[in-house]
Amino acid sequence: LIKKNLNLDFYMPHYLCFGEFEKDDCIKHQIYVGEFTFVGSLRLANFLNDLKLNKVKIKKNKYDICLISDHGAWLNDFGKIKINDVTQAEVGVIKLIKYTIQFCIKKNLKLILVFKRKVGKPGYKEEQMWFKENFSEKEYNYILNNSQNNDGSSSYKCSFESKVSIANMSTLLRENIACGNKILSCNLSNSGIYNFPLKGICSLNNSNYEQFESRLSNILKLSSNDYFSKIEKDKNYLIHTDNPEYCFKIIRKTINKYLL
Repeated sequence: LIKKNLNLDFYMPHYLCFGEFEKDDCIKHQIYVGEFTFVGSLRLANFLNDLKLNKVKIKKNKYDICLISDHGAWLNDFGKIKINDVTQAEVGVIKLIKYTIQFCIKKNLKLILVFKRKVGKPGYKEEQMWFKENFSEKEYNYILNNSQNNDGSSSYKCSFESKVSIANMSTLLRENIACGNKILSCNLSNSGIYNFPLKGICSLNNSNYEQFESRLSNILKLSSNDYFSKIEKDKNYLIHTDNPEYCFKIIRKTINKYLL
């Protein structure tokens, strides 16, 4: 819509970011940053810290597949202007959910779908209606019988308790892979802007159902070591650390430096 490269208007003196990917991305898009500090994900750190404080145990392999709702992540309203890439993204997310339901029913696997928004919060009713309107009665009932409302940490807990987590755009994919959990980012939008930052077994773009089934079946069979050996970069490239104490310490230290 705008020919000027608006990235050139940005300047961040100090960017506390997830990891190396943000640095590479800023350089690629010509966004000037004075200093980068890799701190990891604060939300992930809070979740891991809560597990420790409340002595919550993660039940590994409680579910086979965790499907993370990407509803609304495509930002499909730009002043009522429909943008092709954005419209395609929504279609791709719908297709991914349908693929996952088909796969789990065919393989008789245990699925947990975590809705994005909390009950009663802005966007909750819209998300529920979106699922009802875009899926068949059989699919929608299956979703309701294999889903969980988001209470703030349930999306983390369900994904950590699953053999594989699936979505397209959710940050939870990055956070899970940094913690050594297997994921599959599947972009079925035919638009490269929604591709996962890492190439390898963890990402799949523009596939048909047969390719999706083959990839997901392979991931489920692989050991953790074999899975991570098939990804192009280290698992902490996207999220620098899964150590909550480190994350808190660096953020506090940086804030205090500017306050004093």
